[in-house]
Amino acid sequence: MSKTLRAEFESIWDTLSMDRTLAAAPINATLRGIFQEEALELGLDPASLTVNLPRITLDGTDDDSGVDGARGDVADLRLDSPIGSGGMGLVFAATQRSLGRSVAVKILRDTGSHAMAATSLLHEARITGGLEHPNIVPVHALGIDGDNRPVLVMKRVEGTTWATLLHDPSHPAWASVKQRHEDPLLCHVEVLVQLCNALQFAHTQGILHRDIKPENVMIGAFGEVYLLDWGVASRMTKRPTTLDPSQRPIVGTPMYMAPELVEGDPAEQDERTDVYLLGATLHEVLTGVARHGGKTLASVLLQAYLSEPWRYGPEVSSELAALCNESTSRDKTQRPTSVAVFRQRLLDFLRHRASSALSDTALARLARVESEFATHGSDASVEAWGLLTEARFGFAQALREWSANTRATEGLQRALEQMIRREVALRDVGSAQRLLLELPQPNEALAAEVAALGTEIEALHARDKRLQRLRQEMDPTVSAWARAMAFAVILALSLAVTGLLLHSAGSVSRIEPRAMAAVDVFGLAVVLILAWILRRQLFANVISRRLSWGVGAQCLGLTLTSVMGWWMGQTTVQILVSRMMLLAATFAVAAVVSIPVLRWLALVSVLSAIVTALWPAAVGIVMPASILLVLALAVRLSATGALRPREFDVADPKKPAT
Repeated sequence: MSKTLRAEFESIWDTLSMDRTLAAAPINATLRGIFQEEALELGLDPASLTVNLPRITLDGTDDDSGVDGARGDVADLRLDSPIGSGGMGLVFAATQRSLGRSVAVKILRDTGSHAMAATSLLHEARITGGLEHPNIVPVHALGIDGDNRPVLVMKRVEGTTWATLLHDPSHPAWASVKQRHEDPLLCHVEVLVQLCNALQFAHTQGILHRDIKPENVMIGAFGEVYLLDWGVASRMTKRPTTLDPSQRPIVGTPMYMAPELVEGDPAEQDERTDVYLLGATLHEVLTGVARHGGKTLASVLLQAYLSEPWRYGPEVSSELAALCNESTSRDKTQRPTSVAVFRQRLLDFLRHRASSALSDTALARLARVESEFATHGSDASVEAWGLLTEARFGFAQALREWSANTRATEGLQRALEQMIRREVALRDVGSAQRLLLELPQPNEALAAEVAALGTEIEALHARDKRLQRLRQEMDPTVSAWARAMAFAVILALSLAVTGLLLHSAGSVSRIEPRAMAAVDVFGLAVVLILAWILRRQLFANVISRRLSWGVGAQCLGLTLTSVMGWWMGQTTVQILVSRMMLLAATFAVAAVVSIPVLRWLALVSVLSAIVTALWPAAVGIVMPASILLVLALAVRLSATGALRPREFDVADPKKPAT
C-alpha cells in the first residue's frame, strides 16, 4: 500500500514541480492559490474589480508604503503603523474617524498589477464577511482605494498568536491565559474548542477554512480566540473539477496539510478536511512539532500524502493521542465525521481530566512496583507492596470518574495480576480467587495457576483432616477416666471375690476349680454389663476400642482357662499358673505390637506364675498380690494416658515413625 501511495505522490509531485515558484516555496508558509472555478462563481473577475465596490478613502501613509492618501476627499480612515504582512498584502492599524475607533486595514503590498493577489483578497473578504461569529474577526467594510485596489477593513484584534504561546512557555501573555488553568495543556485544549466553534459555524455556511494552524489563531488579552486568515477558504462542493491536474493550484500549509489538499481536487474536500487540520494542530500541541516534517517541500508533502499513524509516548494522554491519529487518518472515513464530533471528544477529555490524572499517577507507581518486582520478585520491599495497593486504588478511583478510561482499565489489570501473583506466592488461595473476580479481563493462565494452588491446598486440608482424625482415634487420653473407672470396678470385684473364696476355703489350694470357674463366669458377665453401660466412653476412639476389646478378651480368656481347667481336672494351682501365663503372653504381645509400657505388666505376670509353680504354698499371697498389682497398674496407666500406641509418620499414617 505504501509503495502504491508513493508512486501516486510521485505523479502528483511531477505535476506540481513544473511550477518552479511552488517547488521553492517554504514548508511552513501558506500556499495561496484560488480555483478559477471559485473565482468565477464568486464574481471575482480581476478585470472588473472596481465594479459594485464602494470607494474607501485613506490617508496618513508614507510615499514608500505603496498607498496614496485620499484625493480631494476627507479620508475616514487614517493609517497608522503596519501590524502584519503577508506574501502579497500588508495589514495596518488604522483609526476610523467617523466612529472614533481602532480598526485593521488590509491592502495590497504595492501598486503593481497583481490580479491574483486582488482576487485572493476579495475572496477572503467575501468569505470572512459572511461569517459572523465570536471566534471569527468581523469584517467592517470592503472597497477600493484611489488606485482601484481592494481595501479590507476589519476589527482590530490585539493579542498574541497561538504559535507564539505554544513555543514560548515564558511569554508574558501566559499570565492572563493561565488565569483559567495552571496546566498549559488544558489551556490549549480550550483554544481548540473555541476553534471548533468557529469552524462548526463556517461549515453550516458551506465554508472550509483549509489552513488551520497555530499561526492563524490569535488569543486576545482577555482570552478571546480568533481564527484568522480565511484567504484559502473555499465553498464545499461535490462537483468534480474540470481543471487539468496541472492547473490545480495547491493551497494550505504543507506541514499541516491533509492528503486531499495535496491532491488538489475540491470535490474530495469536505468537513473532514478541516477535522484533519484540527488533528494536526492538536498534534503540535502535544508534541511541540508539526505533523509533517522534512527539509524539502516534496518530502513534507509526501508525509502529508501518506499520513501514517504517529506513535505517541506515554507522556501523551491516550485519549488525545487516539483523537490525533483518528483525525489525521489518510482514510477520511476513519476520521471524526464532523468538527462537532471532534469538539465533543475534546470536551470529553476535559471532563475526564481528573480520571486521567488519577490513572497517570497510578501508572507511575505501578511502573516503580513492576521494576522492583522484576529485580526482586516476591521478595520486594514492603514499600513496593504499599505502592501496588495505592496504584490499585488509584485505578479504581479513575474508573469511577470515567468508566471508559482504557489506561486505568489496563493499569488495574496489571496491578491486580501482580497482586494475584503475590497471593499465590504466599499460598493465600482465597485472596487470589477474590482478586481474580475483580480482573477487568480474564487471565486464563493466572486462573489456572490459582486453581492448581486451590487443588493442592484442598488436598493438604483433606490430609490434615485425616491426620487429625487419626490423632483423635489414637489419642489414649480420650475416655481415659472411663477406662480407669471400669478397670477399678473390675479390680474391686476381683479382690472381693478372691477374698470371699479365700475366706470360705481357708487357703488357695482348697478352692475348688468349679468354684473358680463359676466366679470367672460371673465376673465375665459383670464385665459385659459394665462395657454396655460405658460403651460410648469405652468405644470412643480406636485405642479405647482396642483396649476395651483387649480387656474383654483377657476376661474371656481367663474365664475359659478356669472352665477348661475344671473340665480337664486340673488343680487350682495349675489353673492359676495358666491364667498368669495367659496374662503374661497377652501383655507381652501388646507391648511388642503397640504399647511398650505393658511389658512391665507382662513381667509381673510371668514372675507370679513362676513363684506359684515353684512354691504352691505361696499362691495365697502371690495371686492376690499379682491381681492387685496388675489391675492397679492398668488403672494408673489408663487414667494418665500412658497407654499410648507407637507414633505414626505424619506424611504416611500407615508407616510407624522410626
